[in-house]
Amino acid sequence: MVDKLRFKNVKVLLICRQGEVLRKYSEILSDFGIQFDIASTYENLYQNLTQKRYNGVMIDIKTKIRDLKPHKESVNSILKKYPFLHLRYDGQARKMFTFFYGQTKGKGSIEDFLEIHCATNQPRKLRTFNIRRDIHFNVYLSKFKDIDVNYCERTVTMNVSTNGCFIFSNGIWKLNENAWFIFKELSGTEPICGLVRWRTAWGTPMRIPGIGLEFTSITKHQTDEILSIL
Repeated sequence: MVDKLRFKNVKVLLICRQGEVLRKYSEILSDFGIQFDIASTYENLYQNLTQKRYNGVMIDIKTKIRDLKPHKESVNSILKKYPFLHLRYDGQARKMFTFFYGQTKGKGSIEDFLEIHCATNQPRKLRTFNIRRDIHFNVYLSKFKDIDVNYCERTVTMNVSTNGCFIFSNGIWKLNENAWFIFKELSGTEPICGLVRWRTAWGTPMRIPGIGLEFTSITKHQTDEILSIL
């Protein structure tokens, strides 16, 4: 029998779709006396990790394969930031299996994971700009808020996060200058504003010219849309 006080300060995020399997996992984790939250979608996962601190993450393999497949790259990137354990529940055998992919310490049980990887790991919160993907939005780019799509630079993003993006551009930009832009693939047409944090001029050897932007004016709906794509 597990001493519940042993892991009372450990908090993990359990990623699993709703249903019988989730109930089984919840019962098992409750027996260890740990604190845990549940995420069943990518949006839940992201919101929990960016708003709360966790010692580790446990993820159901079937949920990862079936429900999180469109976000595979981002999920894998997130898992690298935390100690994590893959779970699989066999309904016929009524048994749970655990897998330490790429993690060498421990024998692979939940108790090993909690003791070796979580109890010794400081709880942390995911910083939003850690999640960045090579996404190529079509962009209307301008130095002015009132964008005229007939007289602005038509370009693309090279990568995007919820905090900013890198836009290919041959224009002349200064650091800390405001850039206004519209992502054609988003449902709204309200211009987003970004502050030029860094730039690469055309002609720089082996570099793509453009500007690295930090979003300074963006609606929640636009952020949510970007997050759903990430």
